[in-house]
Amino acid sequence: MGHVYRELPEVDLSGDIFTSKVPLGPEGLLHGRLDNGLTYYVRQCSKPKARAALALAVKVGSLVEEEPERGVAHILEHLAFNATQRYSNHDIVAFLESIGASFGACQNAYTSADETVYTLMVPTAAENGDNAALLEESIAVLSEFAARIRCAPEDLAKERGAVMEELRMCNDSGGRLAAAHWKLLLQGCRYENRLPIGLESVIKRVPAEAIAAFYRRWYLPHRMAVVAVGDFPDCAAVLSLITKHLGPAFEAAAAAGLLALQGGPEVPRVLPDSWQHSEPRFCVFADREAQDSGLYLSWKVPSRPTATPAQYLEVMKDVLFQACLNGRLYRLSRARDPPFFSASLADESACAAVDMFVLGVVCEEKQTLRALEAVLVELARVRLHGFSQREFSNAVKSMQADIETTYLEADQGYCTDIRDEYVRHFLGEEFVSGQQYEARLNKTLLPLISVEDINARAATLTHRHSAVFKSVEHKKWHSEAALRKVVEAVAADEAGGAIGPWEEPDMPDSIMKQIPQVPEEWYTCCGLEPPDPSLPIYPSMLLDAESAAAVADSLAGSFKSCSSCSAQHGGSSGIGEPAAAAAAAAAVEEVLEELTAAVESSSDQQQETQQEQQQPQAAEQQIQAVPRQPGGMLYPGVVSERLYPQLQLRELTLANGMRLAIKETDFLADEVLVTAVAVGGLSEVPRPSFYTASMSGVVGSQLGQFGHKPEVLGELLAGRRLSLSPSEGAYARSVKGSASPHDLEVVGQLLHSLMTYEMQLEPGEMDSVMLQVRQGIEAQLRSPLHAYHSRVRQVNYDACYFFDPITLEELDKVDLEASCSHHRYTFSNPAEFTVVFTGNVKFTALLPVITTYLATIPAAPGRGGPRDCRTLTPLPFKFPEQPVVEDVEVDMVSPLTQSQITLPVGLERAVAREQLWWLSAACRLLETRLLQKLRFEFGDVYTVSVASFFGCEAPSSTGAKLWGDVSIAFTCDPANKERLVELALTTLERLQEEGPTQAEVDTLLNVERFDWENLQQENSFWHDVVVNGYQSRKYAEGGDLDAVWARIRDSRDEVMAEMTPQTLQAMLCRLFPHPCRSRYTAITMMPRPPGLIGLLAFRWATASSSTQIAVAAAGVGVLVAAAAAAVVVARRRAAQ
Repeated sequence: MGHVYRELPEVDLSGDIFTSKVPLGPEGLLHGRLDNGLTYYVRQCSKPKARAALALAVKVGSLVEEEPERGVAHILEHLAFNATQRYSNHDIVAFLESIGASFGACQNAYTSADETVYTLMVPTAAENGDNAALLEESIAVLSEFAARIRCAPEDLAKERGAVMEELRMCNDSGGRLAAAHWKLLLQGCRYENRLPIGLESVIKRVPAEAIAAFYRRWYLPHRMAVVAVGDFPDCAAVLSLITKHLGPAFEAAAAAGLLALQGGPEVPRVLPDSWQHSEPRFCVFADREAQDSGLYLSWKVPSRPTATPAQYLEVMKDVLFQACLNGRLYRLSRARDPPFFSASLADESACAAVDMFVLGVVCEEKQTLRALEAVLVELARVRLHGFSQREFSNAVKSMQADIETTYLEADQGYCTDIRDEYVRHFLGEEFVSGQQYEARLNKTLLPLISVEDINARAATLTHRHSAVFKSVEHKKWHSEAALRKVVEAVAADEAGGAIGPWEEPDMPDSIMKQIPQVPEEWYTCCGLEPPDPSLPIYPSMLLDAESAAAVADSLAGSFKSCSSCSAQHGGSSGIGEPAAAAAAAAAVEEVLEELTAAVESSSDQQQETQQEQQQPQAAEQQIQAVPRQPGGMLYPGVVSERLYPQLQLRELTLANGMRLAIKETDFLADEVLVTAVAVGGLSEVPRPSFYTASMSGVVGSQLGQFGHKPEVLGELLAGRRLSLSPSEGAYARSVKGSASPHDLEVVGQLLHSLMTYEMQLEPGEMDSVMLQVRQGIEAQLRSPLHAYHSRVRQVNYDACYFFDPITLEELDKVDLEASCSHHRYTFSNPAEFTVVFTGNVKFTALLPVITTYLATIPAAPGRGGPRDCRTLTPLPFKFPEQPVVEDVEVDMVSPLTQSQITLPVGLERAVAREQLWWLSAACRLLETRLLQKLRFEFGDVYTVSVASFFGCEAPSSTGAKLWGDVSIAFTCDPANKERLVELALTTLERLQEEGPTQAEVDTLLNVERFDWENLQQENSFWHDVVVNGYQSRKYAEGGDLDAVWARIRDSRDEVMAEMTPQTLQAMLCRLFPHPCRSRYTAITMMPRPPGLIGLLAFRWATASSSTQIAVAAAGVGVLVAAAAAAVVVARRRAAQ
């Protein structure tokens, strides 16, 4: 928690304010009702620039369907994008794509039991400057959804197949589990049989008139709201557009007899008393494709409104309770012989009238009863003894950190997030007041919550409070009665006081036992005295202005000029600053200014620096590196500095060889992205040691790679807003994460600990984790997709070992001691790493962290500096030279076909960057065409994706081309797979022969322009440019990060300027195999046909009783013969 939180003004909650609805806000919001009853919300938001998030929310979902209509609400949502009075044949989709709006599966609409919501993300500024027309057309689309959806038989025929495919996709193991859980939770209510996806019989046979009747009956203006949040110069003008289109639309529809303006039936949301029950419900759910063994413990409660401060206070208590309980459960999961692998409590909305608390548990196979007992004992322990003050304090710290982030980024929220808040306000009266007020309200309410309040929340999570206990495994290992027995036994222990208090483990006082010792000469050679050790290292962590002033005075007193050092180590830093002493002085001066909040102009030298950044000179003057002179430093621990003016990036080299890159942005006030990256990864590991090395990440996370076990580190970081995660890929190692600017000192501590901690393996410490890994491998073998994806990778990458999933046999060969050693070696040489900071990071405030934690990481003797990516060992892979068409037959509960067509792509090295942009456009074009054909024209798929992959190609490759691939993937009815694969190839073939239309190219250019503008407003974009740039071959060849960025930018501009139907057609032939059928793979997952025993069982079930008797009389010999035949068939398939 920082000083921002402490200085937040509180909200007045005196009198009736505490129990009154929070006023809708913030100031500037336009909210009200049109004359026809439709609700509207209009608000300005400039993130991202020139964009608007629109929504039409309808308080109608699957709950209102009658039995013959089950699934109609969802079908109607599909029809909205198919045809309306003004648009036909998915012209709405074409319009959205033409203006750069996103469209795709689950992106633009959803249907639940209680509502249907349509969403659009559209530009507010057209390239031709006709801004009003563009936005007006988008709002007109919402009016089409609201009052003009066409429900003609020919339109419905096109959507049935897509909805059926969505139903098939929902019927995997996870979908079956969710459906069963829904029915169990809402047993006895109308909701029980109103899953939004509906029934297959309705989807296939419901007449168009029935859907039209549903539309007329329920889509009424008083049940609707339009939300518009975006970069609007005039919100009143937007409201005028809503009034213009959403008013007359209903009047015209009513005049034509299509809709009613008022009235309509009531939504049947009143629940029977049976939804609440004092007797628990039990279920043992067995699904042979289930990936985990575990439990779902649910407690239903009435929907919890959040319209008033008093109601919101109760929700805050729930959040704190969950944080306290989850922290305790996490510690239990970290024991040597844990009762479960993971467990956490969360609150969810079951439906508009019912909320629930769900405790999800993943455990060892056949150990669900033990896991159930463990979590129920902890809940009982809380009821009997409560949480400790330490547990409560940690949860409060985390909430305070979230509150501060909310306030700091109050004016930086995304329009999509704000739009969704107003949608929830309309649907469920969630209060929306603006982030500043929300942060202040949270701060005001938080002190009203005590640990006793949190302890009391456990009283509602007993087996007598509408509880539902369900176990999930791939086989039924126990009964519902066994579950009940465990529940009753724990309840008896609780009633008898047999459950003791929580034994709180000891905790270290800090992340690091000792702050690294900075050599005094680092300060003296820069004209500085060593800092006062009693002061904070990172100034931004100060709590108030008074403390800041004290530190500023102390720092000012400790600074002195060192002319001798200046004379000895003189030179230019490359950004116009003077020699080392003056540079250090400027740094300290800037820190003092930040701490005392002085609004004084910078020194002339600093102004010159800014001018140089804004007005780049010749290339050789833009980028200068200060070489390290003997004993010389620019700043303590920093031996050289470099500025990249185009990227506005500062690069430092530290005394230990580590390189730092710092890019300051103002996109988000409370975000700094952090990546430490080093060239060289798993491709360097000898093949026999590959799986051992691959397991090093699992070993590191279990043993505590940052110097503390994960459960200890998690508690030490309570209230900190940061995350760091080490990983190793084929060609690089990295530590990726993000942090609040206030927590960058902790980032420095964690990186120092990672690179210096001598992690050791203790006997038995990895047993539970290895058991979990083993069960994960076994679970994969039960998944239909596992064998399929393995075969796709095997064919496309010539059985490259890197893509082979680890087997149980290989797992048994893993040397955990060697994994531990590999992890230590991987992250122990600071000179190999470049650490990139992107976001709201001040160099002068970060400098003490650099000096204290990063520069003091010991160098690794004999290891050298950053590896040249041109020397990397490439992965052995090769795409098939001839077409490969193959079916992979797998056992599955519900028949589903998934097809992937893959084509090799070779980028010509000299123009590879340009061709990547061409390939991006080609993939987008192909995906659009395939959607139009496979979904919109034929209705045979729900969605289709086209994606490129170049992860195999090493930067060290020297061939004439850089090789990757493009994949086309979709799911479908097994009966349609051959026709759809053929249609996909024909679509690409036609594009190569005929090229795209001008309209398609215009759409591509528009979409690319909007994407490019959006990306440049994100920290993640610039962060990736820098991180990937340092790993690139171009940087290795020239050492110029600005040149890497210029290549990216200029190549894009060049391609966009050259793109025409003719040039794109030429690139389709140049990039893809031409003709495309000359080299490709088409691999399809198919349900395995039933074997002989299965066929006999089917025939037995359908035969007459006399036939069954005759077969039974033949004795068991028939079954023995059938079993033998089945074995022969299985062996023959395996041999083939």
